[in-house]
Amino acid sequence: LKPALLPGCRLLLESSWAAMGKWEPLNIRRFVEQEQRYADLAEEQKASNRTAQVSHWAKSRERLDVSSRQLQTSRQFKQEAEMANIEAILIRKERMKAFLTHEAAEFEAQLNAMGLAINKDVS
Repeated sequence: LKPALLPGCRLLLESSWAAMGKWEPLNIRRFVEQEQRYADLAEEQKASNRTAQVSHWAKSRERLDVSSRQLQTSRQFKQEAEMANIEAILIRKERMKAFLTHEAAEFEAQLNAMGLAINKDVS
């Protein structure tokens, strides 16, 4: 068996050398580390390939399934409508605020022309 394929083999190798009171040769340590890196990279590659495979399957299923496409389209329309409603509400609020500010200024000018004043709270 390759040392890199055993879980915890580095610890086993290091502890066995330490237990025997011998020093660990540098080339063996480098070899074990390199094999461990290769094993880790191979596992990451397998996981990545599996994710890509599942993603490809889901994408092809979504493309071919009519009900799934209709559901996706209806969700997209619903989301766009909600965003448009939110935007319309914000625009309406801004316009109403500008209108009321203008009306208040105009009303104050009319009162000033009649010699009256608005009691403003300055606190």
